[in-house]
This record gives sequence, C-alpha cells and structure tokens, in this order.
Amino acid sequence: MAKALTRSQLKKKLDKEFSIYIRRRDSDSFSELGNCITCGKSVHWKMADNGHFITRACLPIRWDEKNCALQCKSCNGFRGGEPLLYRKRLIGMYGEDEVERLENTYTSWRASETDKWTMDELRELLEYYQKKNR
Repeated sequence: MAKALTRSQLKKKLDKEFSIYIRRRDSDSFSELGNCITCGKSVHWKMADNGHFITRACLPIRWDEKNCALQCKSCNGFRGGEPLLYRKRLIGMYGEDEVERLENTYTSWRASETDKWTMDELRELLEYYQKKNR
C-alpha cells in the first residue's frame, strides 16, 4: 500500500498538475505555443510559467483558474509578474467584477489568513487536474 501524502507533498503535486493544465489551456493544441498574458510573447507551454495574478500564497485562490495564466519566465520572474498589465488583461478576459472578486478574496485572506483546504479537498483537486491533463 502506498504511503499517504503529507499536506505539503499533496500541495506540491497539485501545484505541478495545475501548472501543466493552465499552461496547456493557454496554448494552441497544435503548436503548443501560448502567448504571455502580460507581454504577449509566444512561448512553448513547457518553457512558460503558470503566472498568478494574486500570489499563490493566498490559498483560497491559489488554484483558481481565473487567477492564473500562461506567463513567460521573464515577466513572471524578472518583472515581478507585471501586476498592472496582468490586471488589465484579466479585466479584458473576465470583466471588472471577476478581478474585484479575486482582489477581495486576497484582502479578506490577508485580514485573517485562516482559509485552509482539507486534505480531501486537495486530493479531489489533484485528481481533477490529473484527469484534465490526460
């Protein structure tokens, strides 16, 4: 029988599967190229990052698909995620209300930092994204 994953191990596996899903979702299925949400650079999904609009430290929306998009490593890493450009692009994609929902979730989380995912919820999310990646 396989040893049960710890919370940390489960989150790490979920991060990996979720990242693959987002980067592939935002790429052309034939060429496997996607455009960075902030600078528009074309990049192969395997060479891109899963950029988070609101930091992934904010657990309530860490795995929220509307909080994430394919982002080139330069924008995500060296330019700090380009939050102003990112926000502008998200508004264009989902509307002001959705971006405000993400921001309000972050603000609420910062006030309490109590939201935790149960182990069962993490397992369910992991299974969901593993299936989507097949």
